Amino acid sequence: MSQATFLKGPSPGRQFRGNAYAFLLDCFEFMSTLTSIYASLYTRLSSALPEFDFKLKGNCYISQSSCKVDFSTGGSRKVYVYRNNPGLLVDYTRGTISIWDYVKAKYGYIEGRDVFKALLSMSESHEARKAFHTADHLDHLNSEISSSIWKFAKYHVKYLKEVRGYTTSVIRKMDVGYIPSKRMLLYYLLTKGFGKSQAIKALNALHLIGETHKIVIPYKDRDGNIIGFIGRGDNDHLPKYLYSKGMKKGLFNFHNANPKKPITLVEGVFDALHASAFCIENVVAIGGNMINFRQLHELKSAKEVYLLLDNDEAGLKGQEKAIEIFKNNNINYRILKLPAEFKDMDEFLSSGYKEDGARCSNNILEISGITEV
Repeated sequence: MSQATFLKGPSPGRQFRGNAYAFLLDCFEFMSTLTSIYASLYTRLSSALPEFDFKLKGNCYISQSSCKVDFSTGGSRKVYVYRNNPGLLVDYTRGTISIWDYVKAKYGYIEGRDVFKALLSMSESHEARKAFHTADHLDHLNSEISSSIWKFAKYHVKYLKEVRGYTTSVIRKMDVGYIPSKRMLLYYLLTKGFGKSQAIKALNALHLIGETHKIVIPYKDRDGNIIGFIGRGDNDHLPKYLYSKGMKKGLFNFHNANPKKPITLVEGVFDALHASAFCIENVVAIGGNMINFRQLHELKSAKEVYLLLDNDEAGLKGQEKAIEIFKNNNINYRILKLPAEFKDMDEFLSSGYKEDGARCSNNILEISGITEV
């Protein structure tokens, strides 16, 4: 994953979202670059954000104007930027927001790259400027890794058909590929003109993906940009899934979801991929049975959540915990259940769901066999 892909993704957001979509973090150190920008920008806040009329007072800048972080007006001296956290605008009347999000909203930017360029210009950071100029080449590296998993895709079709029971039509609709070995992937990258040291760093960030875990699924951010990879293994002595280094798990398949409509929450990535192949909309996966903080933040944007975890003990445990989380965070939810003979959504679709126009529905509540508890 390249820095350029970071720049196309969602903003770093609030305090704990800075590297939410970081892939190959050890290689490209995007957050280090952004931290450098904020540190440089801190000394220039008065001119960079003149609307606040910032004045330095001890360990922070304090606004002297009535401007607020939501672009409304109010009492003066209420917006702070602290030296130990220079990337945040702390508004004691309107709430805290990252400078990234503020600049994005201020200028109406859509692409993260534009936000980065604006911050870069405001900060006059030499180190960040140098990193930015290499972004286009680094982005190409990520796209070639993604291309390679499709180049070798024929190798995984047997597994998907014979083990998971998918039809050829479903496989063609699923975003699943294959890396036969990291050596072959390295050779592929070298033939594309990448330097050996750069390619090796990229492969190291894949961890064991391409070695023990050869079935590969791209992991995408809210805007559909690839932020990392998931590897699926077939060795019972190893974890079923591995994630590329530096990647922080949000909701898998969230880029295909519309939060204005109910979101169906399942456990496995294949559950979500299989559902999408059948045109069943808004199915996203946890990647396990427990919701993390990042996923909770994404679920808060949903109109309603349909909880459909696995039909086993772990799924029941996850369901109980999820209900507790939903209640504590005022998230509207319903509990759905698969027929007892099926372990999960993936198995249900393979064994009990027909692939034809009459049965293909975009509403999960209309699917025969899935009931509300």
